[in-house]
This record gives sequence, C-alpha cells and structure tokens, in this order.
Amino acid sequence: MFITKWGSVCSANGQFKDVGGIGGDALGHIFVVDRANDSIEKFDSNGTFIISWGSPSSANRQFNHPEGITGDASGNVDVVDHGNDHFQYTKKCHISYEAYKLL
Repeated sequence: MFITKWGSVCSANGQFKDVGGIGGDALGHIFVVDRANDSIEKFDSNGTFIISWGSPSSANRQFNHPEGITGDASGNVDVVDHGNDHFQYTKKCHISYEAYKLL
C-alpha cells in the first residue's frame, strides 16, 4: 500500500540525484543516502527536512559514493562510504565522528 513520497531530482535540501539507500532510527527519523551528491539527508517521519551533511571528499563526515545507512535510538548514524572504502560512525547525528577502514 502506497503511503507517501517526497523529494525531486536536484541537489537542494530535501531533493536527491541518486538515492543509494534509506534507513531509520527508533525515534522515527528517516535518513536518505544520495550517492550523486555524496551526502546524507535527515527527515522527520512526515518527510520534513531536518539536516544534511556531506560532500565529495575523504574528510570527516564527507563521502565518496555512500551506499548504506542505519540509525539508532541514541541518534547515532552508521554510513557505508563505498568510494572511500570505509565505514563512518557518527555520534548524535553529526556532532562527533569515527571512521573505520573496510577490509
């Protein structure tokens, strides 16, 4: 059963060029991976844009073709950064950061 949709093709907040994955957390937030924009966008459960982060780079909280994402009840976010061959763990959705090289 169809429920809702949002977004359009673009690079502005709330819009996407190439969705690479979606995930959520226990608080009802929805995270969208945009591979072409090398970014993550966060929405509330109604589809209202909250925040985005990322741009093409290998620096902290930056991405190169991110592929997958998941979040937890504490606001932490895990992102598979395919192009940089690592996994990024972001605490409290953008406040602190750790990266782990994929083997």
